[in-house]
Amino acid sequence: MVRRWTKSIPLRCLAQTLVVYGLLLVLAGGCGGGGGNRVQGESPIRPIAPPGEETVRTLFPLTQGLRRTYTTSHNARMTVDGRVYEKTETGTATSTIAGTQGAPFPVETVIDEWHEREQWTAKENGTQREGTSESWVRHFWTNQGGEVRGWGQQSRSGADWGDIVRYDPPLLLLKAGETSWDAGSVLFSVDLPIPGRNIKVIIAPRGSARLRGQQSVTVPAGTFNCYRLEAELRDLRVITHSPGVEVTRCQGSLLVTIWLASGRGQVKLDLQASVSLEVRDLASGNIIRVSLTSSSTESLRE
Repeated sequence: MVRRWTKSIPLRCLAQTLVVYGLLLVLAGGCGGGGGNRVQGESPIRPIAPPGEETVRTLFPLTQGLRRTYTTSHNARMTVDGRVYEKTETGTATSTIAGTQGAPFPVETVIDEWHEREQWTAKENGTQREGTSESWVRHFWTNQGGEVRGWGQQSRSGADWGDIVRYDPPLLLLKAGETSWDAGSVLFSVDLPIPGRNIKVIIAPRGSARLRGQQSVTVPAGTFNCYRLEAELRDLRVITHSPGVEVTRCQGSLLVTIWLASGRGQVKLDLQASVSLEVRDLASGNIIRVSLTSSSTESLRE
């Protein structure tokens, strides 16, 4: 569920934090069902009036115990001073609405817990490796007063959950009665695969979102009549980074498309990210140039 907005964009492992999931869902005016093998696709986009408050509530359900499963795929390519790193991942993710969380947020939020298992293939300058990975991320949401907001996220390492990271300002995913709005911000991290170094840069992109229209979408779980949301985040701000370096340049964009269906929430999500960084090593004065492109897709399976 909308988690890839907060996806940790990879490097050494190209591991995720997206969303989105950060980050995200599609509103609907009805949905179809049925499972089985289906050819995935989308119909032409049709104009539609913005949803009211009650429709927003059904488009982003936060009912305790609600459980959904998605097929996932991620591809990333990074160039660091001429060295090329690539990673492809395919797997399954389960979203479970699992409780509530107050502090450190100013309101009581609903916990959406994501558990993902993936198979991956990584290449570093032509050398290929393969393996499996497993990750857990919590996203904190509210759906009140016709506004769906994301307040932050929390990652798990082993058996322990880390600190909760707040979005500042909170992500505004959907707003009743509106066709466009300020989307707020999310977070993602870039881990630089520098030999002998562990350099991490945390970035908070901001931008706008819009309701593009209504569209029929076919995914493994069936065909759904959805509302299509699009977000474009181009204002990239560096929040923090590892000691011993200075980020002298940070440009890029996060482009997210989300399809939401009434009573089901997110049916499909596509994310495209492009980031260009220049990082100066304070000890040597050397400039590290980084170029990253990443794409992710999530499709409802059941």
